[in-house]
Amino acid sequence: MGAARVSESTGTRLVRWAGLPLAGALAGWLLKLLANWAVTLRWTPFRGPLELVDSIPEPVATLGALGVGLVGGLVLALIAHGERLDVTVSADHVRLVGDEYDETFDRAAVTAVFVDRNQLVLLGSDTGELVRRPSELDVTALAAAFTRNGYPWRDGDPHAGEYRRWVPGIEDLPTGANALLAARAKDSDDADELRAELVRLGVIVKDEKKKQYWRLVR
Repeated sequence: MGAARVSESTGTRLVRWAGLPLAGALAGWLLKLLANWAVTLRWTPFRGPLELVDSIPEPVATLGALGVGLVGGLVLALIAHGERLDVTVSADHVRLVGDEYDETFDRAAVTAVFVDRNQLVLLGSDTGELVRRPSELDVTALAAAFTRNGYPWRDGDPHAGEYRRWVPGIEDLPTGANALLAARAKDSDDADELRAELVRLGVIVKDEKKKQYWRLVR
């Protein structure tokens, strides 16, 4: 049984490097038109900045709007590129490769594989998460690759019913977990780092509609 590789499609790359910059340029042009129209209204707020935009002569105004939007689209493309994921599955191990990320997991250590809200998740023997990585990969292709090589693919989180909503001061958590969850609630920039700290305490956490839900590993 040969290894199976799942990587992003050509269409995904085209959308990232062509679609996002073009969409950004279009958005910039539309915003310029909106500013030109808005200054004609008496009740328009922020009239000063809008009049400044409207006073820029053509074709400089249009070229500038297109350029700013194009740069914004390229920034989004770079962010998306940094979150790309490449998965290679064999009967012995699975390898996940991303931007500044390369990790391999033995088949024997993996007890469940599934996609949870555009994140690829591998669970270990204690039901804890071995890894959770953002993924835009085709779910059908992932399922086929893992199943063909004997991994326990699941259509969803097999422990979804065990999660409880976190509220400050809950008593069933390990020492220090409440403080980490409180920090995650206040600072989304460190959410992934704090999630890793919680995993080390035996707490699995996921976010839904800006709320945190948790469960304990077995």
